[in-house]
Amino acid sequence: MKKSSEGKNIARKGRRVAPAGCFSVYVGPQKKRFVIKTEYANHPLFKNLLEEAESEFGHNSQGPLSLPCNVDIFNRVLTELDGNNDEISHRCGFPRC
Repeated sequence: MKKSSEGKNIARKGRRVAPAGCFSVYVGPQKKRFVIKTEYANHPLFKNLLEEAESEFGHNSQGPLSLPCNVDIFNRVLTELDGNNDEISHRCGFPRC
């Protein structure tokens, strides 16, 4: 992966890259992209979402991590995981993508 002059990771061919300590998930049928903290992957609420994804898409699905839940529900889960109502903090400093 290349780095910009500011030292940030940049993607090839226009793909967006999550910053260190974060990862991207695509939510709902519209595949809305969220960049969230990796520490959330071990939280029971997030694990439930992963189990739903496995049930719907299978264990060996190809491509990015997709969650079949509603975007509004996912926003509420993120608020719970973050422990407050700060819309930006759980997205690693990124606004919604």
